[in-house]
Amino acid sequence: MRVNSTCLIQCWVATDVDHRIGTKKVLKIVEMGEKVLAGDFLPVEIEYEEGVISQYPLDDLEVTNEAVVFRLTTKHTDCLAKEKCGVTEAEEDC
Repeated sequence: MRVNSTCLIQCWVATDVDHRIGTKKVLKIVEMGEKVLAGDFLPVEIEYEEGVISQYPLDDLEVTNEAVVFRLTTKHTDCLAKEKCGVTEAEEDC
């Protein structure tokens, strides 16, 4: 059994522009989350749906007067029992 803990921010995109969350509100939500999470130890991921649901680890966050910019990185799968599967380092690089 494995446990994976992350802070997941869901981004929902719609054509209804009258109910979008502005920059100040997004920043307030992130700041509220910092109080609850209490530290940098929990990875943050952004969940986005465009036909399929994807999750991207948050690499950096930039705040300007006009926007909150989430810089995302990629997420990869991995064998969680390499020693039992016989996976070698050469195979990991494939």
